[in-house]
Amino acid sequence: MTDNIETLTPEQADAALAEMKVAFEATKPVSAQKNLDDFYANADNRQKLEAGNVETRRAFDQLVTAAAAEDPVKVALGTVLPDLPSSSLRQMSEAAVWLRQLGIRESVVEQALRGTPETQEAFDYVTQWKADRLADPEWTKRWLAGGEKEKREMVLASIVLAAGPKKEAA
Repeated sequence: MTDNIETLTPEQADAALAEMKVAFEATKPVSAQKNLDDFYANADNRQKLEAGNVETRRAFDQLVTAAAAEDPVKVALGTVLPDLPSSSLRQMSEAAVWLRQLGIRESVVEQALRGTPETQEAFDYVTQWKADRLADPEWTKRWLAGGEKEKREMVLASIVLAAGPKKEAA
């Protein structure tokens, strides 16, 4: 493939992008649940499990333990999902993709998926910011017309407001 994109035909560009996608996907870690699914999908492994093979059972148990301990937010953020992910895992993964497409930083994407609350001061600030923006007819007009900047700002505010303020230690 050439380094000069200007010389590529549309078909060559499509092929180059497909190759790049495959290469990128190969760099993503595989979730523990995906490893478990793949292990159990192997007929030889299932046969050994049913026959009581100790080593196969030990490997299976390790995979089950790893899958159970896996952080679903981390899976949604950066791994190859299992073949049949839970609906919440699929939703988190799709939300992460959407937030990234809006230009939201990775740390904020994680904050949104975890529902990490902010300080009361930050929560109050964002509450006032949102009220001020919605009271501004020009800003609201741009937001409702699909303005990218306004959409990103409102999504960021929604992340903070949805999580609520941190609970004060009693």
